[in-house]
Amino acid sequence: MAFDVRGARPPGPALRHMTGRVSGVNGGISVGTRRGPLPGAAAAVVEGAVAGSLSPQLVQRLTEAAAAAAVAGGADDAIYGIPRSEWLQLQGPSRYLGNEVGAVRKPWGSADIRFCLTYPEIYEVGASNLGHIILYTVLNATAGLLCDRSYFPAPDMAALLARHGKPLFGVESRRPLRDFDCLGFSLAYELGGTNVLEMLRQAGVPRTWRERCEPVGAPWDPSSGSWPLVFAGGPTATSNPEPFADFYDFFALGDGEELLVEIGRCLQACRSKGLDRRSTLLQLARSVEGVYVPQFYEAPQGFGGSVVPIEEGVPARVKRRTCQPDPFQQIGLVPYVETVHDRMTVEIRRGCTRGCRFCQPGMLTRPARDVEPQRVVEAVEDGLRKTGPGRG
Repeated sequence: MAFDVRGARPPGPALRHMTGRVSGVNGGISVGTRRGPLPGAAAAVVEGAVAGSLSPQLVQRLTEAAAAAAVAGGADDAIYGIPRSEWLQLQGPSRYLGNEVGAVRKPWGSADIRFCLTYPEIYEVGASNLGHIILYTVLNATAGLLCDRSYFPAPDMAALLARHGKPLFGVESRRPLRDFDCLGFSLAYELGGTNVLEMLRQAGVPRTWRERCEPVGAPWDPSSGSWPLVFAGGPTATSNPEPFADFYDFFALGDGEELLVEIGRCLQACRSKGLDRRSTLLQLARSVEGVYVPQFYEAPQGFGGSVVPIEEGVPARVKRRTCQPDPFQQIGLVPYVETVHDRMTVEIRRGCTRGCRFCQPGMLTRPARDVEPQRVVEAVEDGLRKTGPGRG
């Protein structure tokens, strides 16, 4: 359960005026009619556009975002090898550039394990998803781990990538998805599964775990040519992963805040030992509660029944993970385009006490866990300072 703090993001006039001056194009900037790597000018425009209407903290974050965007753009006139003039023809190019206020830009070389949370819907839906924001925040706050994002491309973007022979990429690092160690898909509902397959196709990553198998004994490392580990989480994956089992190397069942960090730590250990792909997955299945690896189980035929382990040491029953929600992990991005849930959201309870038998979330998210009221208030105040208009 969550409540929305409306107006927590910059209100229409301030944000829209500002984004008309500083755009995400070229990971870079547009200042009036001038474009190019001008972080100082961009910062000045941001401050002038929002002075007096936003908190000092948000003005500072906008300034830093504009400067980082300009630096990321570089001196040439292309983004991801595609001319900037073609990006300007897209509807909402900032969907794909990762220059939002609050975006994290960890250096690629600073991490041992690199995740990309790949949301199988367009940006306006994915950037609004609370779970997506929480996991992005938690992983990037963990030393040695990096988390980027990718979203289902709109038809114009898909056509642009195909025309230039470019695979789908992470919005912040602008690296192909196949360069990451883990691609994590959120399955919020069943029909999203087909979008996952299309994203894998556009990324040039084989769709099934069997196609991604590698020789026994060859160390698993995408930087040396291995395929990423493809996994899924979310309510649909947790409620019944088996219909999707052919396409994923593993599933993360239940709450992901602690689970994904443990997965990252396990992968770090496997990488340091030089384990191959299958041994890495086996170690995940044996040592991290909440990880289901389909290739180590035999699925029942027909209706009913349970999966049966076929590999020694894996749990007979994979337990769904639960954890206490922390509203401070939910202070998300401030997109430059209007999203589906165009506001700050704070979770005040996870789970439900009702137990309605027709309700999937009510069954999957048990037990009910409330957030302390004072912590909710503190999180709202912190969120307003970071993402919304100043209150004095």
